[in-house]
Amino acid sequence: MDRRTFTLSSLAAAGALTTSPEVFGAANNKPKIGLIGCGWFGGLVLGSMAEHSDMECISLCDPNAKSLEVTVDALAKHQPTAPRTFRDYREMLGSAKHDIVIVSPPDHCHALPAIAPMKAGADVCLEKPISMDVVEGEALVAA
Repeated sequence: MDRRTFTLSSLAAAGALTTSPEVFGAANNKPKIGLIGCGWFGGLVLGSMAEHSDMECISLCDPNAKSLEVTVDALAKHQPTAPRTFRDYREMLGSAKHDIVIVSPPDHCHALPAIAPMKAGADVCLEKPISMDVVEGEALVAA
């Protein structure tokens, strides 16, 4: 098994465990998921979660309209309703209450999009690197 396969399998397993009904209380409560960064890896993580767990993606955020379109199309086979799309993560977070937010923008801008959902009360799935310097890392820990 190569590193990429192991990582994707681990993410899928973690997503399935963290989104189990027992974690959220009632068996009919689907966690509401938001995705910031609909590029290759963000779409892959969201797709794995949708395939291996009972969740509902309610919003997607990416400045690239084509990435949003591809991710909405990929989600169509996993859930009946299309998520709302946004270009600014602050608008996305203000639009609805999210249980989990997957943060997957380019490496140089992970910290601020991860801190905002933490402050809004959501759990965050943040890909590496979590920050570009110590100051950003300390801000994430403080959030």
